[in-house]
Amino acid sequence: MQRLRGLARSTSVRAAGELSLLALWTVWVGRAFLDSHPDTWPIGGDFALTLEPYYAWRLLPRCGACFLWNGGINGGYPAFAELHGAFLHPLVAVPVLAFGVLYGSKLSFVLSLFLAGAAQWWLARVMRLSAVPRVWVGAMAIAGGHLAGRMQFGLSALVLSAASAGLVLAAVVDLAEHGRRRTAILLAVAVALTLVSGQGYVQVGMVLGIAPAALILVAQRGVRLGRSWKEFALAGLLAIVLAGVFLVPLAHFAPFIDKHTDPDLAAAEPLEYVPLNLVIHDEDYYAGEYARRLVLPAMYMNYVGWIPVGLGAVAVCRARKERRRVHAFLMVCLALVFFLGSEAFLRLLAAVAPGFAAGYRYPSLVTVLAGSLVLALAASGLEEVLQKGLAVLRGHPRVARHLGHSLAYTPLVVLGLFALHSIYTFSQEWLQTVTLPPVMRQVAQALRAEGTAWVSPPVGHPWAAYMLEAGNKVTQVYRPWRWRDRVQPPASLIATRSTDLPSGTEVVLTFGDEAVVVDRRYPYAQIETPAGAVVCDAAAQGGDIHIECETPEAGMLTLRENAFVGWSAWRDGERIPLEPSAWLRVQAPAGEHVFEFRYRPWDVFLGAALSLAGMFAAGWLWIAAGRSASKSHPPAGGEPAPGLG
Repeated sequence: MQRLRGLARSTSVRAAGELSLLALWTVWVGRAFLDSHPDTWPIGGDFALTLEPYYAWRLLPRCGACFLWNGGINGGYPAFAELHGAFLHPLVAVPVLAFGVLYGSKLSFVLSLFLAGAAQWWLARVMRLSAVPRVWVGAMAIAGGHLAGRMQFGLSALVLSAASAGLVLAAVVDLAEHGRRRTAILLAVAVALTLVSGQGYVQVGMVLGIAPAALILVAQRGVRLGRSWKEFALAGLLAIVLAGVFLVPLAHFAPFIDKHTDPDLAAAEPLEYVPLNLVIHDEDYYAGEYARRLVLPAMYMNYVGWIPVGLGAVAVCRARKERRRVHAFLMVCLALVFFLGSEAFLRLLAAVAPGFAAGYRYPSLVTVLAGSLVLALAASGLEEVLQKGLAVLRGHPRVARHLGHSLAYTPLVVLGLFALHSIYTFSQEWLQTVTLPPVMRQVAQALRAEGTAWVSPPVGHPWAAYMLEAGNKVTQVYRPWRWRDRVQPPASLIATRSTDLPSGTEVVLTFGDEAVVVDRRYPYAQIETPAGAVVCDAAAQGGDIHIECETPEAGMLTLRENAFVGWSAWRDGERIPLEPSAWLRVQAPAGEHVFEFRYRPWDVFLGAALSLAGMFAAGWLWIAAGRSASKSHPPAGGEPAPGLG
């Protein structure tokens, strides 16, 4: 028993050492993103678009539950129903709360790279690969072009989503191989993290790619078939409950969401071209109109290189018998992911559900999962080559004494380092930052409206982020989705070309060719009376809005803030009903009054209750599984299985 404890301790120390190496490698690969300067941004323009919703997190320490309503963008919307980005993912929420939105988001991306490497390392460990393939494949995943290439467009949330799905892959294999309850809990957590990581494309790959292929792992398991199915079912149910804080608000708000579509299916890539993205690193290829696709390189980059592909082929052709089932699972996953990310699937989908196909406009983003699958096979192939080489040396002791192990493995070491260097140099092209002119931040601060007003910023995603950072409410800004049948509120402050000023406006600030004008026709809050409109003083923080107003006669108080289930109103401390309207509206009697509006939605509280129940259940099951395992000691001289469960 003492020997087993020592062996387990030694295994844990080795694992910690290997993960520490991967952490150091992550810092080097993502070092450009560790710059905390407020004007240093990743080169991908959509990075700012992704982090815009994260500014709602800044309200949590200021006013608590008011952050449940994201009142900073296009009239406001339920913060927990955000589709773009990963608002509720812990690797977003914690860094953003601790370090601010911009720097926290950059740190979140670096953590995503480490998570991807750790997930790849875990999968290699579950496959019983030795230390060298484990560390090598983890390092390859961290520097992988399938992740870094997405940053050409700033798709940081997709990288986090893919990294979370990597945990799902490892947990699926581990659970199928060992059937442990604790691994089922880890799988549930991994699936829940993937569900809350936004975008939807990786989630399609998980449901239609990974899940069907998992049948290969649980089939033909004899008496363990029933137990495996029960553990997988438990993991699936627990994952949905854990993700309730996101799924319930999303289900409630989903009928009101309208997203941009591609009815022409112009972004889809022919199936025969999809695998080529694993080995092509030519920037001109991605920037050209090859394969009848859009000139959007980040949608298609999956570069891992020829060496991992070759090692993957070795794994498939020369694998040991005990690994063939896992290899078959990975290969089926890869084939399904390629299909889901191709024009062939989109055409098939369009024939059945044309509306859904048009909304699934960038199918190639699903293929971000291909990098993890190929690298897993490559690690297994590297293990086979290492074992074959070791067997040859053992069979020829004279050769072993003459060459030595180090010299004998030199070609393989060079090959592995070359593959790592190739993928690293490709990725560094996209893991770069740019320093924006300080005038953007200065203008955003200068535009900070007294009280509350909607501001229309200049064109460009960083402008909107700077405005949100300064505490403004921005309108008329691009988002990947919009509120169905709602108009965005008109702006009180507008940044526009100085030669194109709207009539009846007043210039309050100029910078370069731009001018900021105030348009007094559209105040944030006003009481409409028969005698005219009375502008009110307003202070809004997310879902907490305070209005003070005095009117000579009765009228209707209108706030240019989207109305939705969950809003309540008070006048002078007394609860009053909201009037039916797209905007927040209440009756306003004559005289001086104080109005309060609060957004406290039932869907968030129900979803949070489900998630808390899921956490409690997961904790209880984890403890119970540990007690059960302690009652059945492994046989003397046995070695703990390499899974994390």
